[in-house]
Amino acid sequence: MYNTYIVHLQANGKSNRTIHEYINYVKQMLNYIGKPEKEITIDDLEDWRSSITYLSTNSQRLQIAAVKSYFRFLMQYGVIDTNPAEGMVSPIPKAKEKACPKSWMLRAMVENAPTCRDKAMILMFATTGLRFDELTNIKLSQYLNMEGESHREITIIGKGSKPRKVYVNDETKAAIDEYLKNRNTDSDILFASHQGNHIKNNNFNQALKSIAKKAGIPFWKDVTAHWLRVSFATIKASENTPLNYIQAALGHSSIKTTMRYIKNSQEDINNIMSKTSF
Repeated sequence: MYNTYIVHLQANGKSNRTIHEYINYVKQMLNYIGKPEKEITIDDLEDWRSSITYLSTNSQRLQIAAVKSYFRFLMQYGVIDTNPAEGMVSPIPKAKEKACPKSWMLRAMVENAPTCRDKAMILMFATTGLRFDELTNIKLSQYLNMEGESHREITIIGKGSKPRKVYVNDETKAAIDEYLKNRNTDSDILFASHQGNHIKNNNFNQALKSIAKKAGIPFWKDVTAHWLRVSFATIKASENTPLNYIQAALGHSSIKTTMRYIKNSQEDINNIMSKTSF
Protein backbone atom coordinates (compact mmCIF):
# COMPACT_ATOMS: atom_id res chain seq x y z
CA MET A 1 0.00 0.00 0.00
CA TYR A 2 2.93 2.32 0.67
CA ASN A 3 3.92 2.16 -3.01
CA THR A 4 0.46 3.32 -4.07
CA TYR A 5 0.57 6.06 -1.44
CA ILE A 6 3.94 7.23 -2.79
CA VAL A 7 2.49 7.43 -6.30
CA HIS A 8 -0.48 9.32 -4.87
CA LEU A 9 1.81 11.86 -3.22
CA GLN A 10 3.86 12.25 -6.39
CA ALA A 11 0.70 12.89 -8.37
CA ASN A 12 -0.21 15.63 -5.90
CA GLY A 13 3.10 17.40 -6.47
CA LYS A 14 4.88 16.46 -3.24
CA SER A 15 8.67 16.65 -3.35
CA ASN A 16 10.81 13.56 -2.81
CA ARG A 17 11.90 14.92 0.57
CA THR A 18 8.30 15.47 1.69
CA ILE A 19 7.31 12.00 0.50
CA HIS A 20 10.20 10.45 2.45
CA GLU A 21 9.19 12.35 5.60
CA TYR A 22 5.49 11.48 5.22
CA ILE A 23 6.24 7.77 4.87
CA ASN A 24 8.49 7.79 7.94
CA TYR A 25 5.92 9.66 10.05
CA VAL A 26 3.12 7.31 9.01
CA LYS A 27 5.23 4.26 9.85
CA GLN A 28 6.09 5.73 13.27
CA MET A 29 2.42 6.37 13.97
CA LEU A 30 1.40 2.84 12.97
CA ASN A 31 4.20 1.29 15.04
CA TYR A 32 3.11 3.33 18.07
CA ILE A 33 -0.57 2.40 17.78
CA GLY A 34 0.07 -1.23 16.78
CA LYS A 35 -3.21 -1.81 14.95
CA PRO A 36 -4.23 -2.30 11.30
CA GLU A 37 -5.47 0.90 9.65
CA LYS A 38 -9.10 -0.34 9.60
CA GLU A 39 -9.14 -0.67 13.40
CA ILE A 40 -7.58 2.68 14.28
CA THR A 41 -9.90 5.13 16.04
CA ILE A 42 -9.68 8.83 16.81
CA ASP A 43 -8.78 7.88 20.40
CA ASP A 44 -5.79 5.94 19.11
CA LEU A 45 -4.68 8.91 17.04
CA GLU A 46 -5.12 11.34 19.93
CA ASP A 47 -3.05 9.02 22.11
CA TRP A 48 -0.35 9.03 19.42
CA ARG A 49 -0.59 12.81 19.10
CA SER A 50 -0.04 13.26 22.83
CA SER A 51 3.15 11.20 22.51
CA ILE A 52 4.76 13.77 20.19
CA THR A 53 3.95 16.92 22.17
CA TYR A 54 7.57 17.15 23.29
CA LEU A 55 8.46 18.13 19.71
CA SER A 56 8.40 21.68 18.39
CA THR A 57 5.07 23.00 17.14
CA ASN A 58 6.25 22.87 13.53
CA SER A 59 7.40 19.24 13.87
CA GLN A 60 4.07 18.24 15.40
CA ARG A 61 2.15 19.97 12.62
CA LEU A 62 4.21 18.21 9.95
CA GLN A 63 3.67 14.76 11.46
CA ILE A 64 -0.05 15.34 11.91
CA ALA A 65 -0.30 16.60 8.31
CA ALA A 66 1.38 13.38 7.12
CA VAL A 67 -1.01 11.17 9.10
CA LYS A 68 -4.09 13.08 7.96
CA SER A 69 -2.89 12.83 4.37
CA TYR A 70 -2.43 9.09 4.73
CA PHE A 71 -5.93 8.49 6.08
CA ARG A 72 -7.48 10.69 3.38
CA PHE A 73 -5.67 8.50 0.86
CA LEU A 74 -6.98 5.31 2.51
CA MET A 75 -10.50 6.72 2.47
CA GLN A 76 -10.22 7.73 -1.19
CA TYR A 77 -9.09 4.24 -2.21
CA GLY A 78 -11.76 2.47 -0.14
CA VAL A 79 -9.34 0.87 2.30
CA ILE A 80 -11.27 2.32 5.27
CA ASP A 81 -14.94 3.25 5.59
CA THR A 82 -14.53 6.22 7.94
CA ASN A 83 -11.65 8.64 8.43
CA PRO A 84 -10.56 8.73 12.10
CA ALA A 85 -8.04 11.51 11.41
CA GLU A 86 -10.60 13.91 9.96
CA GLY A 87 -11.19 15.75 13.23
CA MET A 88 -7.59 15.72 14.42
CA VAL A 89 -6.38 19.28 15.14
CA SER A 90 -2.83 20.55 14.71
CA PRO A 91 -1.31 22.73 17.46
CA ILE A 92 -1.45 26.46 16.82
CA PRO A 93 2.06 27.85 16.25
CA LYS A 94 3.22 30.31 18.86
CA ALA A 95 3.06 33.89 17.73
CA LYS A 96 6.47 35.21 16.83
CA GLU A 97 7.70 37.79 19.29
CA LYS A 98 7.35 41.21 17.75
CA ALA A 99 10.62 42.97 17.05
CA CYS A 100 9.43 45.94 19.09
CA PRO A 101 12.38 48.14 20.10
CA LYS A 102 13.01 49.30 23.65
CA SER A 103 15.47 51.86 24.95
CA TRP A 104 17.41 49.26 26.93
CA MET A 105 18.00 47.25 23.77
CA LEU A 106 19.74 50.13 22.02
CA ARG A 107 21.84 50.86 25.10
CA ALA A 108 22.80 47.19 25.36
CA MET A 109 23.83 47.14 21.70
CA VAL A 110 25.99 50.23 22.18
CA GLU A 111 27.65 48.63 25.19
CA ASN A 112 28.26 45.35 23.36
CA ALA A 113 29.59 46.82 20.11
CA PRO A 114 32.99 45.17 19.49
CA THR A 115 34.59 48.14 17.71
CA CYS A 116 34.57 51.92 17.97
CA ARG A 117 33.18 52.12 14.45
CA ASP A 118 30.24 49.81 15.17
CA LYS A 119 29.44 51.70 18.37
CA ALA A 120 29.50 55.03 16.53
CA MET A 121 27.34 53.72 13.70
CA ILE A 122 24.74 52.22 16.06
CA LEU A 123 24.51 55.52 17.90
CA MET A 124 24.27 57.46 14.65
CA PHE A 125 21.44 55.26 13.36
CA ALA A 126 19.57 55.25 16.67
CA THR A 127 19.80 59.02 17.27
CA THR A 128 19.15 60.30 13.76
CA GLY A 129 16.88 57.73 12.10
CA LEU A 130 19.02 57.74 8.95
CA ARG A 131 18.64 55.17 6.20
CA PHE A 132 21.60 52.85 5.63
CA ASP A 133 22.58 54.46 2.30
CA GLU A 134 22.22 57.93 3.77
CA LEU A 135 24.55 57.18 6.66
CA THR A 136 27.17 55.29 4.68
CA ASN A 137 27.38 58.04 2.05
CA ILE A 138 28.31 60.76 4.54
CA LYS A 139 31.75 62.16 3.72
CA LEU A 140 34.44 62.66 6.32
CA SER A 141 34.67 66.30 5.26
CA GLN A 142 30.96 66.78 5.98
CA TYR A 143 31.49 65.59 9.53
CA LEU A 144 34.64 67.66 10.10
CA ASN A 145 32.87 70.77 8.79
CA MET A 146 29.43 70.37 10.32
CA GLU A 147 26.97 73.20 9.80
CA GLY A 148 24.58 75.18 11.97
CA GLU A 149 25.06 77.48 14.94
CA SER A 150 26.32 74.64 17.10
CA HIS A 151 28.28 73.02 14.26
CA ARG A 152 26.39 69.75 14.70
CA GLU A 153 24.32 69.57 11.51
CA ILE A 154 25.04 67.42 8.45
CA THR A 155 23.11 67.83 5.22
CA ILE A 156 22.27 64.51 3.64
CA ILE A 157 20.44 63.71 0.40
CA GLY A 158 17.53 61.37 0.98
CA LYS A 159 15.02 59.60 -1.23
CA GLY A 160 13.87 61.61 -4.20
CA SER A 161 17.07 63.66 -4.00
CA LYS A 162 15.54 65.62 -1.13
CA PRO A 163 18.09 67.27 1.18
CA ARG A 164 17.57 67.41 4.93
CA LYS A 165 19.71 68.14 7.96
CA VAL A 166 20.49 65.71 10.76
CA TYR A 167 21.80 66.68 14.17
CA VAL A 168 24.70 64.82 15.80
CA ASN A 169 24.24 64.78 19.59
CA ASP A 170 26.99 64.83 22.21
CA GLU A 171 27.25 61.07 22.84
CA THR A 172 27.24 60.24 19.15
CA LYS A 173 29.86 62.88 18.37
CA ALA A 174 32.11 61.59 21.15
CA ALA A 175 31.79 58.03 19.77
CA ILE A 176 32.57 59.17 16.22
CA ASP A 177 35.60 61.17 17.40
CA GLU A 178 36.89 58.10 19.26
CA TYR A 179 36.40 56.00 16.13
CA LEU A 180 38.28 58.53 13.98
CA LYS A 181 41.24 58.43 16.36
CA ASN A 182 41.53 54.68 15.88
CA ARG A 183 40.60 54.08 12.26
CA ASN A 184 43.28 52.86 9.88
CA THR A 185 42.17 54.36 6.57
CA ASP A 186 42.40 57.72 4.87
CA SER A 187 39.10 57.16 3.05
CA ASP A 188 36.94 60.21 2.40
CA ILE A 189 33.93 58.18 3.63
CA LEU A 190 33.06 58.83 7.28
CA PHE A 191 32.12 55.22 8.06
CA ALA A 192 34.32 53.07 5.85
CA SER A 193 35.14 49.38 5.73
CA HIS A 194 38.54 48.21 6.93
CA GLN A 195 39.66 48.44 3.30
CA GLY A 196 38.44 52.03 3.04
CA ASN A 197 35.40 51.17 0.91
CA HIS A 198 31.68 51.59 1.38
CA ILE A 199 30.27 49.22 4.00
CA LYS A 200 27.91 46.62 2.56
CA ASN A 201 24.41 46.46 3.99
CA ASN A 202 24.39 42.66 4.35
CA ASN A 203 27.74 42.61 6.15
CA PHE A 204 26.67 45.31 8.59
CA ASN A 205 23.33 43.63 9.25
CA GLN A 206 25.13 40.39 10.09
CA ALA A 207 27.34 42.30 12.53
CA LEU A 208 24.25 43.89 14.11
CA LYS A 209 22.63 40.49 14.64
CA SER A 210 25.74 39.26 16.42
CA ILE A 211 25.79 42.36 18.63
CA ALA A 212 22.05 42.07 19.34
CA LYS A 213 22.43 38.43 20.33
CA LYS A 214 25.25 39.30 22.72
CA ALA A 215 23.14 42.17 24.07
CA GLY A 216 20.34 39.76 25.02
CA ILE A 217 17.73 40.96 22.53
CA PRO A 218 15.26 38.04 22.18
CA PHE A 219 14.53 38.67 18.48
CA TRP A 220 18.17 39.35 17.58
CA LYS A 221 17.74 37.65 14.20
CA ASP A 222 15.40 40.48 13.16
CA VAL A 223 17.80 43.28 14.06
CA THR A 224 19.05 45.26 11.06
CA ALA A 225 20.06 48.81 10.21
CA HIS A 226 16.42 49.44 9.27
CA TRP A 227 15.34 48.16 12.69
CA LEU A 228 17.56 50.85 14.24
CA ARG A 229 15.75 53.43 12.09
CA VAL A 230 12.43 52.05 13.31
CA SER A 231 13.78 52.19 16.87
CA PHE A 232 14.47 55.89 16.50
CA ALA A 233 10.86 56.55 15.44
CA THR A 234 9.34 54.27 18.08
CA ILE A 235 11.34 55.61 21.02
CA LYS A 236 10.86 59.25 19.99
CA ALA A 237 7.11 58.62 19.80
CA SER A 238 7.16 57.03 23.28
CA GLU A 239 8.78 60.26 24.53
CA ASN A 240 5.76 62.18 23.14
CA THR A 241 7.77 63.78 20.34
CA PRO A 242 5.31 65.31 17.84
CA LEU A 243 4.81 63.09 14.81
CA ASN A 244 5.65 65.86 12.37
CA TYR A 245 9.09 66.20 14.00
CA ILE A 246 9.71 62.46 13.65
CA GLN A 247 8.48 62.63 10.05
CA ALA A 248 10.93 65.42 9.25
CA ALA A 249 13.83 63.58 10.90
CA LEU A 250 13.11 60.40 8.94
CA GLY A 251 12.67 62.25 5.67
CA HIS A 252 9.18 60.91 5.00
CA SER A 253 6.92 62.72 2.56
CA SER A 254 3.83 61.30 4.27
CA ILE A 255 3.05 61.12 7.97
CA LYS A 256 1.22 57.84 7.27
CA THR A 257 4.57 56.27 6.43
CA THR A 258 6.00 57.57 9.69
CA MET A 259 3.14 56.03 11.65
CA ARG A 260 3.93 52.62 10.14
CA TYR A 261 7.45 52.90 11.55
CA ILE A 262 6.21 53.34 15.12
CA LYS A 263 5.82 49.98 16.86
CA ASN A 264 3.78 49.34 19.98
CA SER A 265 4.38 46.34 22.20
CA GLN A 266 1.55 44.62 24.06
CA GLU A 267 3.14 45.86 27.27
CA ASP A 268 2.84 49.47 26.06
CA ILE A 269 -0.80 48.91 25.10
CA ASN A 270 -1.55 47.28 28.48
CA ASN A 271 0.02 50.23 30.34
CA ILE A 272 -2.21 52.66 28.47
CA MET A 273 -5.34 50.58 29.03
CA SER A 274 -4.60 50.09 32.73
CA LYS A 275 -5.06 53.78 33.42
CA THR A 276 -8.51 55.25 33.98
CA SER A 277 -8.67 58.58 32.19
CA PHE A 278 -12.04 59.77 33.47
